[in-house]
Amino acid sequence: MRETWEKVKKHLPQNEYRIVALLGKCAGKVLTCDFILKELWGPQSKGGNQILRVNMANIRRKIEKNPAEPQYIFTEVAWATA
Repeated sequence: MRETWEKVKKHLPQNEYRIVALLGKCAGKVLTCDFILKELWGPQSKGGNQILRVNMANIRRKIEKNPAEPQYIFTEVAWATA
């Protein structure tokens, strides 16, 4: 992963870099979309998970050998109902 990271980090836009840095800082933990958004864009960020999904897809294309079968970054989709 270190070689991949060294190659890729030069080509990451700022938002993607910040996401990857946060994921690295919290490695091994499950992070919610809300947590990531608030950590990176502040407590006022709401409902912007589409931009997060786009960034995550871009990151996967850059770091995974096969983005459809990720080895480094995993996403679990969950639905909440009341």
